[in-house]
Amino acid sequence: MSQQPPPILDYRPPPPRHGVIPPGVSRAFASILGPLIGLLIVIAIFGIWRPSLFLTSGNFINVLSQASLAMIIAGGLTMAVIVGELDLSVGYAASLHGVHPELRGRGAHRRARDVHQIDP
Repeated sequence: MSQQPPPILDYRPPPPRHGVIPPGVSRAFASILGPLIGLLIVIAIFGIWRPSLFLTSGNFINVLSQASLAMIIAGGLTMAVIVGELDLSVGYAASLHGVHPELRGRGAHRRARDVHQIDP
């Protein structure tokens, strides 16, 4: 009986595979296209479920007007992150500007002297 020598173990990583698209680029496309595909699927589901209510120009205008404040804040935050000057006051300013139109709509813009005061 002859003993066979143990197999030689090769711990080197496998050679890189060369594809058409480099791995970093495919990951970047997946990170961009993944949420976009998800959004399109949600739009398709609600469009099929209630086309007379969901797929209307009035609804799209309503969605854009409701999201406009968030889009403006996101653009400003993007610039703050690019420059490297991020602080916590951005959240305060966003909440203040979100509450301001509601207060104006309820009539909170009146001055104190214009409001009925109780005489002592």
